[in-house]
Amino acid sequence: MSSNKFTDRIDRRVIPRWRVSTEVAVSGELTPLRERAPTVSFDRELARLKSEILLNPTLGVAADALGVALLSGDNALEVQAKDILNKHQDIIPAGLRKLIGTQDEVIEGATLSRWDCSTKRNQVAIQRIRRLLLQYQHNPLLYLDMARNQAVLGLREKAEKSIRVALSLAPQHRHVLRAASRFYISEDAPEIALRLLVNSPMTRHDPWLMAAEVATAQVVGRGSKFFKQGKLLLDHPTFKPVHLSELAAAIGTVELEDGRRKDAKRRFEMAMLDPTENALAQVKWAEDKSNSRFAFGNPTHNLLGAHEAAFIKAYYQSHDIVEAARHVDKWFDDEPFSAIAAMMHSYMGSILDDYQSVIDVCDLGLRSNPNHPCLMNNKIFAEVSSGQVFEGDEETVLAKLSSITKYLSAEASKEDADVAHIGANIGLLLYRAGSPEEGRRAYDHAVKWATRKNERFSAANALMFHAREAILAKTEWAGDLMREAEATTFNSSGQAFYMTKLRALAANPEKAGEILNPAAAMAYLPKKLAPKLGIDFKIEKNDDGTVTLIVPKRLRPQRQRN
Repeated sequence: MSSNKFTDRIDRRVIPRWRVSTEVAVSGELTPLRERAPTVSFDRELARLKSEILLNPTLGVAADALGVALLSGDNALEVQAKDILNKHQDIIPAGLRKLIGTQDEVIEGATLSRWDCSTKRNQVAIQRIRRLLLQYQHNPLLYLDMARNQAVLGLREKAEKSIRVALSLAPQHRHVLRAASRFYISEDAPEIALRLLVNSPMTRHDPWLMAAEVATAQVVGRGSKFFKQGKLLLDHPTFKPVHLSELAAAIGTVELEDGRRKDAKRRFEMAMLDPTENALAQVKWAEDKSNSRFAFGNPTHNLLGAHEAAFIKAYYQSHDIVEAARHVDKWFDDEPFSAIAAMMHSYMGSILDDYQSVIDVCDLGLRSNPNHPCLMNNKIFAEVSSGQVFEGDEETVLAKLSSITKYLSAEASKEDADVAHIGANIGLLLYRAGSPEEGRRAYDHAVKWATRKNERFSAANALMFHAREAILAKTEWAGDLMREAEATTFNSSGQAFYMTKLRALAANPEKAGEILNPAAAMAYLPKKLAPKLGIDFKIEKNDDGTVTLIVPKRLRPQRQRN
């Protein structure tokens, strides 16, 4: 997805995920590429830890003791370690708190919104990490967690400082390099991310780092230095499938975009042998892009954190807007610093007419991505559509209108401006301000500009919302706009869904409050027709008198692959 153009198509790459270290610890990312023979005897280690925990009952010793106790089944040592850890639950990581059965911090303030609570959690997490760093000053994972929370809060300079400290402490650590590269990509500095990955001597040996380098090179627009080496690793695999999943997805993406569909299909099928959720999301994206099927079974429901993959499946394949909205909400909650997640969340809120959701998500997304054009425009759309911009006394309303028009005018003058999005927002504002003729001209300009630039999604979007405004304003041209919209091909699940609402609105404009309401969404989902005999199924008689039921391929159960 372009950072400036408003569209529902995701231009996806296998850039690394960046999660808190306790979540990464239970994923495949931190497991060694090759299993090592055990070198520590449980008996010797248990004896050492039982003695040490009596003489030095600190958090570090207790954490070590708990891990060995759980592995060896020593219940007495487990209880002893948990007792020490419970006394310090205010400063231990969330993953460890879950392991010992404690609860996360209670966020004060029952009136806080969901995203306000999320912000508070980031602030509390930073305070907890600072206390931990007093004891573990050289732990790079703590600095990564600090950077992630700072990035979500929009503390960009502090986040980069924390990233640099983590890199100085563990410059060749797989997770540190991948998280750092993800940070710089989110900061619109992919060249720095690529340089980190290319210059690391570990990348040539590690498929996780190779995958990140291939994907980041695509973001930068360069050829990958490790593409050929990555292909050799996939053609002659010596690692477990989980270690090759993201590399296969990354290389498959390059091959798909180069037109080598057969090679890409082979890579994506390899990525699905034991996929990470990031690889799964990429495969789901590739399925939609190529109109093919690579993912057998239904792994999106079984893979922890596969929210983006589930969103892609629900929106692009099942065309279920309500289900897609649920998944995009979890995706954004998982990656609140992601501009793409914020854009898709705000777009889903727009077509559901859930304007407060759009405003809240854009506010949070703009902290990590200041002045992001699409998020700014989506927020303006929601503020005007909801009527919030017209609330308050005359001076307040004029100040808000002045701020919006000043922003839109400045954006429209930029060389890479999304004129269709800006023009549509100007048209919306003019309609709602009581000037439908001027609003009509602005919308028409937006549609013509997008059509001339071959930006079909933007043209259709401007036409669709223009029709909405014309119906609400009861203009004489509303019918013509609806006929024009009906004659337009909507390849977007979101636009097709919204057109269904517009038909209901055109037929019953007095029910606008009921129709343009997120609670009414289920009524406008595409109907799933039951299979019909003779159309979806066929029965053929055999020579021996028996009959055969022929089921179309699209309705057959998916084969499971080992």
